[in-house]
Amino acid sequence: MRAELRSCSEGGAPGSSSTAMAATPDKKEAQQFLEFVKKHPHGASQGMLTAAGWEAERIAQIANWLCLQGRLQLMIGPDSKPSWKYRTAEEARKFADLAPEDVLVYQSIEKAGRRGIWTRDLKNQCNLQPHQIQKALKALEGRRLVKAVKSVQFKNRKVYMLFELEPDKEVSGGSWYRDGEFDEKLIESLRQHCEDMISSCGKATLSEIRQHLKTSGISKDDLPEEDIITVLRTLELEQKIVSFDDEGATIGDKIYQTTKWAQLEIYKEIPCASCPVFRDCTQGGGSRIGPENCEYYTKWLGLDRDVRQDDTAMQF
Repeated sequence: MRAELRSCSEGGAPGSSSTAMAATPDKKEAQQFLEFVKKHPHGASQGMLTAAGWEAERIAQIANWLCLQGRLQLMIGPDSKPSWKYRTAEEARKFADLAPEDVLVYQSIEKAGRRGIWTRDLKNQCNLQPHQIQKALKALEGRRLVKAVKSVQFKNRKVYMLFELEPDKEVSGGSWYRDGEFDEKLIESLRQHCEDMISSCGKATLSEIRQHLKTSGISKDDLPEEDIITVLRTLELEQKIVSFDDEGATIGDKIYQTTKWAQLEIYKEIPCASCPVFRDCTQGGGSRIGPENCEYYTKWLGLDRDVRQDDTAMQF
């Protein structure tokens, strides 16, 4: 149900009198009323309350008093009938003394959900002037009721959403964006961590890799599996790792391991792999070309001994 939210300063329920608004109801009855509304997170209508046993005059008195305390939020539906939404004591403190324009802007932002809404749409929906929108946003941000988020779709545009919401992926860009900018360093770091972990363990499941990344602190966020799979897929395409199903693994969980090509990478560092006289190299027997008198091999091994330099040394 689409409902128009009003502040208590605009009046109570339709048909309520100033006497009903000013009267203080029985505290026990007011608490029962509040608990009933709390059970209906989308709002309790006057019809619901009437069916539950409250008379119209009592509904107006109790609802208006609770609105003034900030514990209820009055909403008017498209049929012009009122309903009320529960607020916690903490929310009541945040909403206390908000201007009607602030409440109207908050309502539009709330309806936008995780996709947020930008100032031009707020102006059109609320029928307010730009300076009124800015004043309301400043008040709502100051009370940590709403927040501004950069949109990756529009570089120079901010959207507003409720403070406690996480922006939709279409807005934030997902795990690969930071403050609206593509985080290439994060992706490369994730790739390296994944490859190193798989290489050191021999093989690893998706769950194990995700846990490793979580404990490593490489990302401030807990990366969803689909994002980690994307990173692993890039390594597969480069033939650095392979994946396969394993009967012992959790359903839907793959096993990842380094490829033979990746395992052979280390051999590229050995001097022999690029030695032009490799085929003539023999061990022992006083050979002119051999590991015993190879200065490159000795340096690669990090041995602290002098390499024999004489007339039989290799000349490259």
